[in-house]
Amino acid sequence: MDNGPRPNPEELLLHTEWMLAMAVSLVGDRSRADDIVQGAWTAAVESPPRSRVALGAWLHGVVRNLSRQSHRQESRRRRREAIVAKSELQFDSAEELVARAELQRVIIDSVLSLDEPYRTTVILRFFEDRTPHEIANRDAVPVKTVWTRLSRALQQLRSRLNREYGDQDQWRSILIPFIGAPAATTAGLTTSASASASVSTAPTTTAATSTLLTTTLGSAFVMSKLTLGISCVALVAVGLAIGHFTSPRPAAVPGHMIAVDKEAYSDLQSERQRLEAELIAARSKHEEQRTAAAQLAADGETLQAELDAANAANAALVANARPETTETPSPLPVAFGKYADLDGVKNANWEELASAVANMTAILFEVTKLENSGQDLPAGYQQEIIKENQKLLTYLAGVATHIDSHALHNGEYTHPVTLTNILGAMLDQRELPLDDQQRRRIVEHGESFETEYDRLQTTYDGDTPHQRKILDELTLKRSTMRSIEDELSSEQRSVVVKPWLHDRIEVDPRSPVQMLAMTVRSFAHNSPAELRAALPTVISKLYQIPPEKLVGLDAAYDRYMVAVESLLDPIPATEMVKFFPIDAAIVAGEAFSDLVGDVWALPSVDDEARQRILHTPRWFVPRIRE
Repeated sequence: MDNGPRPNPEELLLHTEWMLAMAVSLVGDRSRADDIVQGAWTAAVESPPRSRVALGAWLHGVVRNLSRQSHRQESRRRRREAIVAKSELQFDSAEELVARAELQRVIIDSVLSLDEPYRTTVILRFFEDRTPHEIANRDAVPVKTVWTRLSRALQQLRSRLNREYGDQDQWRSILIPFIGAPAATTAGLTTSASASASVSTAPTTTAATSTLLTTTLGSAFVMSKLTLGISCVALVAVGLAIGHFTSPRPAAVPGHMIAVDKEAYSDLQSERQRLEAELIAARSKHEEQRTAAAQLAADGETLQAELDAANAANAALVANARPETTETPSPLPVAFGKYADLDGVKNANWEELASAVANMTAILFEVTKLENSGQDLPAGYQQEIIKENQKLLTYLAGVATHIDSHALHNGEYTHPVTLTNILGAMLDQRELPLDDQQRRRIVEHGESFETEYDRLQTTYDGDTPHQRKILDELTLKRSTMRSIEDELSSEQRSVVVKPWLHDRIEVDPRSPVQMLAMTVRSFAHNSPAELRAALPTVISKLYQIPPEKLVGLDAAYDRYMVAVESLLDPIPATEMVKFFPIDAAIVAGEAFSDLVGDVWALPSVDDEARQRILHTPRWFVPRIRE
């Protein structure tokens, strides 16, 4: 059948507005609607209608047919995703749970690393649950500006997730539990940290001990970030995975256009009735939720009143027990470098921080002894650690993002200006203070650290892996803190250096190694041969490189084994392999950095894999079980 003359662009543009409105009303998605209108234009140019008069009605039918096809395709896609989501939710492995936790951490850190005003806009929208209009009024900007900031912020977050996890479908599948989780679940996450302090703890088995220790220095040090992240990660996940919350509302379809085609009009009416029924059901559900929320608010007010009364009674008891005093920050024991005048540093209560570190060290010392001997932990240990750790979190909240560091966790806490002043305050409490000569030498070490750290930054370029930067920072911090400890007398060292715990991850709260918490892990095997055999799989999974592209690395793997040979003595069964020392972390990091350099040089490794290598900060510490 012959086609008619092609319509000119100006004539097609006259129909654009109602075509787009109709497509949006049929598919409910602006992006898909744009594709449908584009398809209709293509059809009009390639196979135009025979009659120019019938162009409007012909386009009406084309848009309707394309919308039906799009709806069927979208339905099939959703069913496939639902099947995958259900499978993943029912059969999560340990690796998938770890991957999800890591993705949560990446979302949290990505939100905190956004530039202003994007970071504040995301926090106000998702953490404080403010509407775009409220944010616009607060910042004195148009509402459209707020939408633009949110859209750009989410695009930056998606880009980072694509770099970290590769294909978007991979991290979207990990986010499914957050996208589909009921409100009660999300709310429960926001209160889990506070609730843990009030739950009575039964005697803990040895198997649970590792969880206790992990939450002390691995994750507890970064709870100031998790307080933000856990409460809003589900909402941010929705924005990341769906990505259409910023789309404008569809425009109404003009009445005279609906009358062009009776069949089309009938279809639109049916769709309208269906949407109205869904709207009524949604409003009913919303009203139920409003009623439940009002009841929760009333219960909350009652509990708040009871809490206020209890606080007032407690304040009265304290006032009667001792005279009122005005607390002032303890003086900075050792002042040096560009961060000594930072408010969070100079106003910190160093005496309280020193007490917290000393108490945690004593508790962790007992925990490791009990765990190594296979004994159960007494009730109350976890609450004690949480209580002391909260004091460190208060300090960390005051300096977070203000002290330079490449570490993903505890970078500010492990800066020499922090660790040295905790050391000085601990010695003051034991009446073994630093003398003037010691303070002068320690200041020199601290200033040398900052000079060398700044010099290192000038040596990095766009091809320097994140892992290399963290390793350099850790090595420099270790050298600086050991130089400072060398200035102490033997009596002073006995106060701050505990041989069983010194410079071990998760159990020494006064060590630079804590900057590796949740980033670097032990890599335990039963023999060096088993470790060597596992290396190709480790590299393939870590950087998402197919095994067939990693050929020709046998010599590189052998060099790695030689470099870590000093770490391959069997670990006694009574010692936890995950509590690796700082020296082992540095040896393993250097060996891993060299191995990754050989991977980078492979011709078969593409640019996307190289980007993953650049932005993946992780490495592993090999440990051989006895």
